[in-house]
Amino acid sequence: MAPLGTLILCSLASAVWSYPSGAPPEACDSMAPSTAARPMGHGGPPQTRPSEFDVAINVDANGWMPDTEYTISITKKNSSYDDIEGFLCQVRSSASDNTRHGSFVNLPKFYKNAPCNTALIGSATHTVALYNASASMTWRSPAASLPLPWPGSLTAYCTIVQHTSIYWVKVPSNSFQLNPSSIVTSPPPTDDAAKVTAGSAIVLALAVLHKTFL
Repeated sequence: MAPLGTLILCSLASAVWSYPSGAPPEACDSMAPSTAARPMGHGGPPQTRPSEFDVAINVDANGWMPDTEYTISITKKNSSYDDIEGFLCQVRSSASDNTRHGSFVNLPKFYKNAPCNTALIGSATHTVALYNASASMTWRSPAASLPLPWPGSLTAYCTIVQHTSIYWVKVPSNSFQLNPSSIVTSPPPTDDAAKVTAGSAIVLALAVLHKTFL
């Protein structure tokens, strides 16, 4: 049996190198708990084997609509797998694009918005070690008032912690496209409008010529 002092030291190390209260700000871009500042942030490198969890979002085949709420869920692929201890979820255009789209709203107890720079509502994480078989959260898509171009294809990415040193980084959901019907373009001018526009142009041109030859 290991000496009591050794057990206490190991317990303290686990507390220092893991994040039971959620992802730290320095993990926001990489979504990895092990960073240059904390190379052993979660006790070791991420898993390279396939994730034991699925990430999904309930956007239908028609695509996402602006300013609409959707549910992002994390579930175990097999009930025999160990539970979720923690997570960090974001919605991006791609895994390499650090821009976070939309916002996480109405988060349940033990969840919070991760402090990711100025995008305080663009990431969701845990506040305690969860030990849950699944996790779900509400994501609101970007508002229609945003300047164009809107992001087209989006994907939910979640870093999922199963144990202190067992975690997967940027597990993707299915990609989902912008619903074409949400793109509003200016209608072409009617014949009457075109005539008015052409007439105004002619009047303006005549006025310029008249002023030139005075």
